[in-house]
This record gives sequence, structure tokens and C-alpha cells, in this order.
Amino acid sequence: MTCRQLIAFLSDYYDGTLPVADRAAFDQHVGGCLECRQYVEQFKQTVKMVNQLGRSCEPTPLPGHLVEAILKAVEDKK
Repeated sequence: MTCRQLIAFLSDYYDGTLPVADRAAFDQHVGGCLECRQYVEQFKQTVKMVNQLGRSCEPTPLPGHLVEAILKAVEDKK
């Protein structure tokens, strides 16, 4: 597996949906590539921070007039 392929497979690897053969190649590559190991760790930290941020933020409801304007604009384009 190349570094470029590793990046393409990263989300599936992290989600646990990467096929077994690809996962083995991924693990082997990460084991021997410091840059990719660092990249994977940064990815994990980013996902963790985004998840924490998502839990701490309350969504702000859109004003009714804005929702109506958006719906009207979508309907007008049909």
C-alpha cells in the first residue's frame, strides 16, 4: 500500500469498514511509515475534537422567515 492509498482508505479504516485484506496492508504500511502513522494520529485527534465540539454546541434554530424564503427559492427553481 502506498501513502496515497492509505489516505484514501483512512475513513473506512477508522470506521471499521475496511475489508480484512486492505486493513492488513494498511496496518503494515502504518507500521513502517512514520509520516502515515503521524497522519493517522492527527486524523484520530481531529475526529475526536469534532465529536466533542458537536456535543457541546446547541444548534441554533433558523428564523421562520428565513426557512420560508429558502423553501420559496427552491420551489421557484423547479
